[in-house]
Amino acid sequence: MDTESIRLSMTMLDEVLSGKPYVEVAASHGVTRSAVELRIKTLAKRLSRDVGIKGMDASGAVFLLRLRAHKEAVREAMSRFDPHAEPSSGEEFSLTMEELCDAIKKLRARSSHPERDMAMVAVLLGTGIGPLEVARLEIQDYLNPDGSVREKSVLRADVAKNRTERPLFFTSAFVRGVIDAYLGTRVDPMRMGTAYRGLNEGDRLFLTGSGRAFQIEVIRQGRGRRYLCRQIHDDYRKIFHRIGLPGLTATGVRRMVIRRLSERGADLDQIGESLGLSVSERKKLRALLTKPSVAVDELMQTLI
Repeated sequence: MDTESIRLSMTMLDEVLSGKPYVEVAASHGVTRSAVELRIKTLAKRLSRDVGIKGMDASGAVFLLRLRAHKEAVREAMSRFDPHAEPSSGEEFSLTMEELCDAIKKLRARSSHPERDMAMVAVLLGTGIGPLEVARLEIQDYLNPDGSVREKSVLRADVAKNRTERPLFFTSAFVRGVIDAYLGTRVDPMRMGTAYRGLNEGDRLFLTGSGRAFQIEVIRQGRGRRYLCRQIHDDYRKIFHRIGLPGLTATGVRRMVIRRLSERGADLDQIGESLGLSVSERKKLRALLTKPSVAVDELMQTLI
């Protein structure tokens, strides 16, 4: 983005902070609403990363309500921002679960397969499993024969990335709700009332947009092998772009789940077991959850 383009984005951001809706700003500049939204989110994230917005990080900068709630801090950041400077690299999302759930709901209007896309993101959030494991899940992993949900299920060894069985929980009402809505779009009316809600127990829980099982590649590495599902990673990339979080990845969501579990009192062993983390991954997890040190004077300043 060149300097003039950045200055135009700054003007648009200031207008939006003043309360103008995207549509009105778009009309005044002769562009589309989505173009304005993209410009503002891109600029706001850069402001947060490069100069800092008090009370907000780069991931929070994609939400209009947050920007308006911190409008003075955003404007102060714009006053310190140099449009000629090279943008910094790297971005770490730290959205709250509530914000991400709200973002997921945008798929109702922005996706050609809203029920499936909502369920695919929700299962990452509510279970902590990885994309490859999502692609391998079967109907029987989620449903009992009588059609009820297996709230305390098991991630079978042939589904788990590390080929080790571990607990799988569908205890979140939000997750169950969106998965049930998705499965409802796949039921054959002629089979309603039969086992597994009329679905085949061995069918994949999640299918591609064309209704097929995700293709999983086997990549040989020396004497070993690893598995990769490019299709599902590509689908997640598209889904996150649709909800206005183009920098987010399935791996990023998993890190958010880890932090959320830690905040709720889970220890390293519990998190490692729940997510199927290896010994080396658990060492990295310890570093991820280590809080940065804060100067004593700052601690005392906010003590009471």
